[in-house]
Amino acid sequence: MSSRKNDKGRGGRARFWGIASLNMAIVGFVFSALCLVAFALWQGGAISLQTLVVIAIISLISALLTVAVSLPIYWHLLSPLRQFRGILQEAIDGDLLVRINMTGEDLYSKLGSDIDELLETIQQARLNEVQLINDVAHELRSPLTAIQATLEGMIDGVLPTSESQLLAVNREVIRLSEALNAQLELARLERGSTQLRHSQIDISLLLSDLVMTHQIKAADSDLALEYISDPDVEVLGDINLLSRAFSNLLSNAIKYTAAGGKVTVQVRVDGPRAIITVADTGIGIAPENQELIFTRFWRVDSSHSRTSSGLGLGLSLVREIVQRHSGTIEVFSQLGEGSKFVISLPLLVYGNTYGM
Repeated sequence: MSSRKNDKGRGGRARFWGIASLNMAIVGFVFSALCLVAFALWQGGAISLQTLVVIAIISLISALLTVAVSLPIYWHLLSPLRQFRGILQEAIDGDLLVRINMTGEDLYSKLGSDIDELLETIQQARLNEVQLINDVAHELRSPLTAIQATLEGMIDGVLPTSESQLLAVNREVIRLSEALNAQLELARLERGSTQLRHSQIDISLLLSDLVMTHQIKAADSDLALEYISDPDVEVLGDINLLSRAFSNLLSNAIKYTAAGGKVTVQVRVDGPRAIITVADTGIGIAPENQELIFTRFWRVDSSHSRTSSGLGLGLSLVREIVQRHSGTIEVFSQLGEGSKFVISLPLLVYGNTYGM
């Protein structure tokens, strides 16, 4: 198959250069002949047969010289295109790491840069696809094994077919469904296929509503939940995604703060930015783990055990949502003293459009 393709490629190149050479020879011959005939007529008198033979010989020599001079120039001009074709063929064969790496402002360099950017996009999409498959397979294996063991125990009579056992299985199924939805949403955000539904959002009101909805959960955990905000703090963004990001931070703060602790949510204006802070007096995060908390499936217990609920997708999703809104997120934490997450978003009053 490949040898046949190579034979066709060599045959195509031979035909191309043959046709190009013939065309240049014809152009050179005709041009020289016309010039010589015009010169002879300008000198006056009839053109003899001998003169025509001389014109033909000179025109033929001129045609050969035209081919000899033009072919190297033609070959040089087509050299970048041959390089582009070779790189693209390697990419088609599966090597997405190849790059053209041309610099300059000419048309060939710009085309080479466009091809490199396209290859980079394809490579990143392939990596995201592989990571998605690996992440899902890794994280779903243990819950599915637990569900299978429980069901087999009930079928074999080892475990009672009781309401509590069925509820435990149902909780695992719900958790798996939520994990899949979160993973798919994160993957869509990362590859930019989720279109943000822009609207004018008063962050101070949005956080006020979210704090109210978390008051019962905080009270059940014997926690104080405080909210402090500047008025009329407006941004442009997707209210559903931002609500999910803020809710995740609030839920984590409540989950990892012991009874008697405190969670504080603050919204303020700092120059052209809206600053949203979620602070708690919880268990805190070790310095070496503070960069890891935004990676998939990582949890504060720093192990991949099931002692804490959830699959550790929340903070990855929060960071992706914030970044899609041209924002940043930072964490400040000390073990045993608590954590503080700080989100910065551009204010609407400064005319941000995000380019999304």
